[in-house]
Amino acid sequence: VDQAALQLFALVPLGIFVGCQQYASDVSAQVLARAVTLGCVWYAAVRHGGLSVLAATYAATSFLLVPLAYGALARVHPSLFRALWRCPELARVRDLLAYCGGFLVWTVATLLVSSVDMILVGRLELDAVPAYSLALALITVLGGVVNALVAPLLPVVSNLYSTQEGRSQLPALLNRSTFWCCLACQCVLLGFLVLGRPFLKLYAGSYAPAAFPILCVLLIATLLRNISYPYGIFLLGASLHHRAISNVLVEGFTNFAASLFLGYRYGAIGVAYGTLIGALASQAVFLVRTFSQTRELVPSTASYLSHGLGKSILVLSPVYLVVGIWLLSEIILQSP
Repeated sequence: VDQAALQLFALVPLGIFVGCQQYASDVSAQVLARAVTLGCVWYAAVRHGGLSVLAATYAATSFLLVPLAYGALARVHPSLFRALWRCPELARVRDLLAYCGGFLVWTVATLLVSSVDMILVGRLELDAVPAYSLALALITVLGGVVNALVAPLLPVVSNLYSTQEGRSQLPALLNRSTFWCCLACQCVLLGFLVLGRPFLKLYAGSYAPAAFPILCVLLIATLLRNISYPYGIFLLGASLHHRAISNVLVEGFTNFAASLFLGYRYGAIGVAYGTLIGALASQAVFLVRTFSQTRELVPSTASYLSHGLGKSILVLSPVYLVVGIWLLSEIILQSP
């Protein structure tokens, strides 16, 4: 916990690199710190250090990220490095608090989706915790990949939104980003339909039969939520995320209430279905309310859906046909 708290100090210089689209400086500091950490923890492990020694080694070496990040900032942007130590202007502080206030609501609502479910499973069906955690780990990796692919759009959107000419380009850019994100999500779904069971058996071993239905539900919920992930990045980049606070609150509390209710009735799979219901509620609020409040990004809801989801389904329609025929043949061959 102490190590994680201390590493938060590195977010300032790393955030500056991301904002300036200098990802090499951001990544190099993190890679160097992680490499040192990995080497030291490995050395402690081969010297038969206990868990407390490994934890202390990991915490001490991980803190290297802070001086490395600030050192890189001083080398690349000396003026910004010096500005960090000056008292900020009151107007800038107010703007920052206003931006971060809405983002804080987003974060808290996200915790209701990503963190509470595991606690509910532990309370309601303890035996299902290994299977649920295995499925959740794969979903977390998938979410991290999508975030890595889409997050670089954030500074691009901020730069475009700062000028009138740039704002006019945002709807088309959002449609293209949504198309590629939808295409990637559907490719993951199609790949899972074909390779899901053998991969999970290889990955989870004896827990695969229990983890498979949970993973199916969580995967659909995650892919459904990630369809609008580029739109969320555009909201953050344009400082319009406060207009979607109702959306994240609806998703967070719907997910929690549905997971709690269904979890008591059906156990771990009920908690997973609660996550799916929360994702459906989130997308419904986007369609009914949020899009109409952000016409500078989504001038037409129909155009957004057709260019993003509809076009990607059309492109993959031959693949859907092939996978559907293959699944049908598998069912026929397995039937007595």
